[in-house]
Amino acid sequence: FIADIGPRPSPKHTVDRADNDGNYEPGNCRWATRLEQNQNKSNNRRLTFNGETRILAEWARVLGVGERTLQRRPGLGWSVERTLTAPVRAIP
Repeated sequence: FIADIGPRPSPKHTVDRADNDGNYEPGNCRWATRLEQNQNKSNNRRLTFNGETRILAEWARVLGVGERTLQRRPGLGWSVERTLTAPVRAIP
């Protein structure tokens, strides 16, 4: 197994499948952190804006916006562009 994916980079890394629909087999396994594994889940919502595709949680981190805010906006009929660029209203 180690011959296929190499030694564990750190104690924070565990085995992950690059393709979640594939098997745990050579060519589809890698070492990944918890964050990397969470970003690789098949149920993540992906948004593409300006040619860049990220999962919703990553867009929230990059933009400094709450993840729940970005989750709600498309349900209100907002476009991807508006979802990712509209400022967050301050609550008085």
